Amino acid sequence: LVKEDKDSKLRSSISSPPLGCREKKELSMSEDSVISLLRKIGIHVYFKKELDQHMNSIQARGVIYTLLQLTNKQKRNGVIAISTGYFAQTLCYFGQKFGVPVTVVMQKSTAQEIVDKCQYLGATVIAQGDNIIEVHNIALQIARTKGLCYLDGNDHPNMIIGQATLGLEIFEQLDFEKKIDAVILPTTIDACGVTMTIAIAIRNWNPNIKIIEVQTTGQDLLINNVRQKCYKLTVPNQNVYVGYKNFLKDIRLYLFDRVVLVPETLVQKAANFLLTKENFNDYYAAIALAGILTGNLHDLIKEKSVLIPLFGKKDNSNNFMDKSSLQPGSSTSSS
Repeated sequence: LVKEDKDSKLRSSISSPPLGCREKKELSMSEDSVISLLRKIGIHVYFKKELDQHMNSIQARGVIYTLLQLTNKQKRNGVIAISTGYFAQTLCYFGQKFGVPVTVVMQKSTAQEIVDKCQYLGATVIAQGDNIIEVHNIALQIARTKGLCYLDGNDHPNMIIGQATLGLEIFEQLDFEKKIDAVILPTTIDACGVTMTIAIAIRNWNPNIKIIEVQTTGQDLLINNVRQKCYKLTVPNQNVYVGYKNFLKDIRLYLFDRVVLVPETLVQKAANFLLTKENFNDYYAAIALAGILTGNLHDLIKEKSVLIPLFGKKDNSNNFMDKSSLQPGSSTSSS
């Protein structure tokens, strides 16, 4: 089903012509039933992988852009961030490359190999705190005391802007023979800045393309816990918070033609299918495929060309003990 594109940046998964028109909801979803369903939908799927980025991660775009936007004083003082491993390695790599001092705060339970890797890249590593909130508090205190720029790997505006360049690059890499009808953007968090800004880039480029966000029902605790703590610090009252949430909801209604929620069980089935049938393992690809397997997108993508950008290695609450995060050449994304 999958063939390498000539530029090694887009991978094309082309199903057979549609064999039927009846939509099918999630059943047992064996590998054969997944293939059968995809053939019935009759779609062409392109996977855009971040092959040229450090750690094969979209976050490299955000890190580069953010470090380049620092003032001279900020560059001299350095940046500080919290991480479970993936983001830290990318930040340390480019911090060393651009001559920006990097401090990373991690949980005490972080694997020593990850700490050693970051230190090898010239970073100061502080392994303290029993949970992510304690780690976050420590990082903010150090930032205030030493005048460091705190860099949030998910919600820092420049991190989001940098990662959104993927949305522009999609169209630069497509030749005139390839026509994209829809883009599926996977995420593990609600109100995801990255998917929204990529959607903005796509919408401005071609407003006729259908944009779909597929979101896991289980929200990533690593990000949510930090967000909730920050809301308590910065939002003065509940009415403002409700208004903020409604504002985000209105933006999403404009940006996305549909938002689909997928359970972790279906994501795992999709991941198993991609690994056994297509020989690659990427959590975000599995999220997007799970969205298709729900049967809730057939009216938008049946017999269409669909592009799925893969975000690669990113921090989440499941990779505190994930030793694969030490392998920057791997295409595996944590799940």
